[in-house]
Amino acid sequence: MMMPDPAGRQQSTSPDALAALQRQIDRLERPTLAKAKPGDVLTLGVPEIDGHLPRGGLAPASLHAISGAESLTPAIGFAAALLGRATRASGAKRCVLWCRRGHDLYAPGLSSFGLTAANLIIVNTVKERDLLWAMEEGLRSGAMDAVLGEPQVPSPTALRRLQLAAETGGTTALLLDGVMPDGETGRSIGAGMTHWRVGAIAAPVAALDSWPRPSRWWLELLRCRGGTAGSWPVDWHETIGGDETAYIEQNMKIREEHVNDNTGTSSRRGQGIETGSGTVFGAPGRLRLAQPVCDGSAAALADTGGAAERRRTASG
Repeated sequence: MMMPDPAGRQQSTSPDALAALQRQIDRLERPTLAKAKPGDVLTLGVPEIDGHLPRGGLAPASLHAISGAESLTPAIGFAAALLGRATRASGAKRCVLWCRRGHDLYAPGLSSFGLTAANLIIVNTVKERDLLWAMEEGLRSGAMDAVLGEPQVPSPTALRRLQLAAETGGTTALLLDGVMPDGETGRSIGAGMTHWRVGAIAAPVAALDSWPRPSRWWLELLRCRGGTAGSWPVDWHETIGGDETAYIEQNMKIREEHVNDNTGTSSRRGQGIETGSGTVFGAPGRLRLAQPVCDGSAAALADTGGAAERRRTASG
C-alpha cells in the first residue's frame, strides 16, 4: 500500500504499520475492545477459519450478525454452537442469554451444543422493544459470556445501542438477522464486526447410517471489519475428546428422557455427562472443516449439494 507523505511523495506502508494503525483506531473508537485480552476472543475451534479473522476469532465487546441462506434453521444451529463454545471458553461466568419471540426451542437438541438449564437463560417476549431491552440489559450487565437475540427488523439506532451495550459490559453479542438468499445483500449491520451467512448442505453418504448424524453447513463470512470475506463447508460433530462412544450413549439417554418434556427441567439437566475425561456439562460437540476441503476431493465436494457449490463459485 502506498501513502502520501507531507511533501506529496509516495511511500510504502508495511503490514506491521497498518496493524499498528488499526490498533490505534480501535483504541479511539472502541476502547473496551482494545483492552480485551487474547483469551476474551470467541474462537470457532477451526484454525483455518479463526486464522482468517483479525483477532483469531469473534471479537469480544462487539456485535456479530448471522443470517440464513435458504432458511434460518442452519443459522440458528451455528448461533447455538457459538453460544455453547462461549460457555466453555470462560471458567467464571459459564452462562449465556438467548432472547427470542418464539417458544419452540428443543432442549435435547440444544444439549448437543453444550447448552443446558445450568448455563442457558432464555427470555421469550411478545414485543420487539422488550426483546431489544432484554438484550441490552444482558449485554450491559457483564454477567454473561454471550447474548444472542432474534429481533425482527432492528433499526440502525437499535443496532448501535446493542453495540454500545456490548462495549459497556465487555460481552459478545450475536444477532440472528433473518434469511438472506444468494444474490441479496440484506441490510447493512454497520455497527457489527462480522456478518455470517449459513446454509445447509448434504451430509456425506457414509454418515447417513450413523446417529447422531453430523450437521453440515456452508459457512460464509460476508463482512469482517479489518478482515476479508471467505467461505467454508463445515461439520458439527457431537463428540467430546476421544470418548465419543460414551458421550453418544449418555446423550441418547438424555434425549430419551426429553421425548415428552421440552421444558428443560429433567432431573439430568445440568448434571453433566460422565466421560473418560471427567464430567462435562451439557453435551458439546465440535466444529471442523468438512472432509471435502480436508482431502481436496472435487468429487466429494460435489456430493455436498448444488446450492453449496454455487455459493462456493460465487464467492471464489
